[in-house]
Amino acid sequence: MIDFMVRLLILSLEFLHRLSMLIPSPRGSLVLSAGFIISVTKKFFNIFIFKIVTKSFFQLFATKP
Repeated sequence: MIDFMVRLLILSLEFLHRLSMLIPSPRGSLVLSAGFIISVTKKFFNIFIFKIVTKSFFQLFATKP
């Protein structure tokens, strides 16, 4: 699952890089890529943390008799 998420993050960064190549102004592409990278990593870590929390939460209740 984590491997898949990392691959997805790398793919989205690749896509962004290709997209920024299409935009003529270097400043615009830089701003776009920075904003995109920040939003993607935020979402990635939010999902990651949410999964860990829910997993540990369920394990906590599953171990109790």
